[in-house]
Amino acid sequence: MKGRLFLCFFAVVVSVAAQHTNGFYTQPRPGAAGGLTAKVDAALTFAIALERDRTSAYKGTLSEENTRFHFANLPTGKYDLLLFTKGSLVFEGLQLGEPADLGSGEARKNLEERIEKADAFFNKYKLHRMGLVEDGSKLLALVERMRDKETLAGSGEKLHGPVRRFELAQFDRAADTWSFMVNRHLYREEDAAGRVEFLNSKFIPALGNVRVIESVKDLGVIALKP
Repeated sequence: MKGRLFLCFFAVVVSVAAQHTNGFYTQPRPGAAGGLTAKVDAALTFAIALERDRTSAYKGTLSEENTRFHFANLPTGKYDLLLFTKGSLVFEGLQLGEPADLGSGEARKNLEERIEKADAFFNKYKLHRMGLVEDGSKLLALVERMRDKETLAGSGEKLHGPVRRFELAQFDRAADTWSFMVNRHLYREEDAAGRVEFLNSKFIPALGNVRVIESVKDLGVIALKP
């Protein structure tokens, strides 16, 4: 009996620990020869490559006055990119499936309730984009969350700006509602220079469905500005 209790307790601990590590970036794989690089026409602050499994996310490095991003030691596969700029813009190529238009009915209301209740720490959110996959049985959503209430850092020091997070959420269809299933944290910004507005996002097809093989792929110059 004690053995069973210990195994159950261990399983719970492992499950909780896994949830708390979802926000960390995946470490580059030693020995992997794949990589991505490109030049853009705007100064970047952050670059992320999300593998098609939607669980592995890699942080890129910036150079050339932050107008070039580079990812090294990536496993072979397909990736979607997210680029954050100094102009409070987010450019992304997330492959979210078929565009989802839920209108303003009960299904939309239920979805937004699930998003709002998924993390009580943040008091605001913005649903940037969503789509349907697996014949409409699952919904993927790019969500930005923000906390603009008083917030203390781990040291007890008060942060003088909002806390912001981007995430990719997955929902499963259940009759006329949606069940919250998986939440992959993509980006977190604390003490965000006093910016209390949500960021603007733009879908750039060239940033999505990028295949990585056992070499560094140069995507050339990608235009972000209109």
